[in-house]
Amino acid sequence: MARANTEKNLKSCRELFERQLAEVLRKAAETGRERRLGDIVSRLTNGYVGPTRDIYLENGVPYLLARHVRDNRLEFDGRTFVSQQFNDRHKKSKLKSGDVLLVQSGHIGHSAVVGPEHDGHNCHAMIVMTPMGELSGNYLSFYFGSPLMKRKFEEIRSGSTVPHLTCGLVKELMIPLPKIDDQLLLVTTLNKLESECNKLASLATAKLSALGDLKQSILHKAFSGELASPTSSPIREAAE
Repeated sequence: MARANTEKNLKSCRELFERQLAEVLRKAAETGRERRLGDIVSRLTNGYVGPTRDIYLENGVPYLLARHVRDNRLEFDGRTFVSQQFNDRHKKSKLKSGDVLLVQSGHIGHSAVVGPEHDGHNCHAMIVMTPMGELSGNYLSFYFGSPLMKRKFEEIRSGSTVPHLTCGLVKELMIPLPKIDDQLLLVTTLNKLESECNKLASLATAKLSALGDLKQSILHKAFSGELASPTSSPIREAAE
């Protein structure tokens, strides 16, 4: 029961953030005009598309993949690198700080902003966008994660088994565009909200881990004949 309740709370943390995100962005849409995405970015292109079996090195230029982008976060795992020659040869997919990455295949629609630590690096099979002055990349990335945009991505996706987005259709998406100062204020608000939700999620995850450790300890004692009597309270205490 304790584990089920904790898992439910963990799921609720993300749902709470998504509900608040939807409400904040709904209000933003009421204060700004809609603009075609292709008109408010200076670049909207694919990352490198091609075989990767022979391009990876143990060290070199970090090479970002779709698995590194989820829920508005870019987390490079330090496992995929390419040569400087490859990076220079594929300038189209070379990243700039402030670019927005959009997952193109698989878990489509997840996005993140490229930080300065990845300026000049390269990426694979993602859509790369460079916002122009009237568009905040962080605002765009948050908007991509909204329930409204998730539905739009499902409407324009192709592929029956592996979902896929094309640059052509993504370019035609309409994006509510408040004034840039309002976008930056929204980003600050959403960052604070996301931080609080992440704290709650971390607490739930830690509790799940503790419950798992307790279960293993009890099983070990049961099989070794060391299990305490029914009157003792470790299970009851964990459930509380």
